[in-house]
Amino acid sequence: MENSTYTPTHEKSWPENWMPKPWATALHKKFSLLYLQKFTSCFPDQEAVNDWCEVWGEALGGLEGEQIKAGLDYARDHHQWPPTCAEFKAACKSKPKATIALPPPPQTDTVNGKRRVAEILATLKSKPVNGKEYWTKILATKGLPSISYEYAHKALDNLDNPLAQQQ
Repeated sequence: MENSTYTPTHEKSWPENWMPKPWATALHKKFSLLYLQKFTSCFPDQEAVNDWCEVWGEALGGLEGEQIKAGLDYARDHHQWPPTCAEFKAACKSKPKATIALPPPPQTDTVNGKRRVAEILATLKSKPVNGKEYWTKILATKGLPSISYEYAHKALDNLDNPLAQQQ
């Protein structure tokens, strides 16, 4: 092939309708990091890398950055081996699954919680009946369901040790 007129694209201008050349290079690097030896073993030299960038750059021309990111996310999550160009392009064009935003977790009302615990402890001091285990269960389940059984038990220990309440 000494008389061949073929000139690799990386030695001439990069067509505008292809994926931008820096994107193709970055995509190759990302695949190298995601798939390690499974991917890099296919490229014995820089010319092979450049050829890959050309083929993929042409095939993925016209895709937006967000589409490429979606394809990378899909490949990372669903392909143990590097995808083919056609598989990757299909992943880029697929619609992402709708997600539902969850509301933030409820905030603990510590002021009212402490007030309620104090009311329950005052009641317990005035009417101690049925033992500490019974009242621990009542405190943790009916009195203030948001506190743990362990916390309720410690609160009742404070009834037996007034000095602990002052700490």
